[in-house]
Amino acid sequence: MWRQLGLPVAVALVVFNLVFLLMYFLRLAPRVAGEGLGLADAGMLALFLLPSLGVFTIPTAVIAGVLLGMARMTEDGELVALRAAGVGPHRVAMVPLFIGLLASAATFACTNGLAPPAARRVRRLLAAVSTRNAAAALASGYFFEQLPGLAFLDGVWNDGNERRGFFAYDYRDDERLLAISASKVGVAAAPSGQLLLDLENGHAVGAEKGEEITSAVFSSGTIRIRIDELIADSMRILSPSAHLEDDQLREMMRDGDLPPQQRRQYQAAWHRRRASAVAAILFSLLGVFLVMPSWQVGRARALWLALAVVCSYYLLARAAELAGERGTMAVWLAVWLPNLLLLSLLIILWGRVAGVTR
Repeated sequence: MWRQLGLPVAVALVVFNLVFLLMYFLRLAPRVAGEGLGLADAGMLALFLLPSLGVFTIPTAVIAGVLLGMARMTEDGELVALRAAGVGPHRVAMVPLFIGLLASAATFACTNGLAPPAARRVRRLLAAVSTRNAAAALASGYFFEQLPGLAFLDGVWNDGNERRGFFAYDYRDDERLLAISASKVGVAAAPSGQLLLDLENGHAVGAEKGEEITSAVFSSGTIRIRIDELIADSMRILSPSAHLEDDQLREMMRDGDLPPQQRRQYQAAWHRRRASAVAAILFSLLGVFLVMPSWQVGRARALWLALAVVCSYYLLARAAELAGERGTMAVWLAVWLPNLLLLSLLIILWGRVAGVTR
């Protein structure tokens, strides 16, 4: 059964990772597309995203692969032959269970070992790419709006055959707006993940809500922009706590200076890392026992079953987790509730299978 089940699981894992990588790259395109993103950067970004994707794609690939493999064996009459030969459901479930254990170990390794440093590398890489894009766009005289809340334009007016002048608009805070113009700008990307703008002969105008407009003239000045803080929108592809190690999560959970809801969020993240690993085992067994009671599930129906189970599980997980973060449910119960329901479903299906095989 290794070939019949292991191959579909492996194929499903590759397909799911490719699909989600494509979706994430499409979402990131407005931020990272441009002269700053090279082929090597794209490859490294995909590589560092894989551990965080594995939290979802590994358990999902397990149930999809096991269901498809079991459905194919049903269509070919292999499961009926095993049943006629006296092979019980517990023996049939051994290979899927072992696959689930391997997937669980891989998921746990991703969430607790590989994902945190990889998430930090993703953040640094996106910051470096955004910095290079900003520097390249300004040097080329294009209007640059890829950084949330900021707009730059180098070459505001024509002076013969040369464009001169610089304009920057900062609207990150709706209640505190800032516009800066200068006759000349020098652009540099600092190794610390900062974009440096060296301005000459400039004018700054600021407006705060309920206050008078203020202005200032300067002969020279430097604007330092922390790119890594401005790409938070791009980093939504990862969990806000994905970059934290396990011990850091525990410290955040116990930090009395943090708001209670934020502490509950870190507590939920800590439990989620373990619940995701357990889900891989439950999914592997569920794939077996969804097929066994009737022994007549085809591959098309198996795909729909996998889709229904995965969607129901993760929608319930998200809803319960939000309830836990708000304090309306114990955090540990909120995170583990989908797994407890899966376990209950497995017990019911096991009873049906045992009744059919008697």
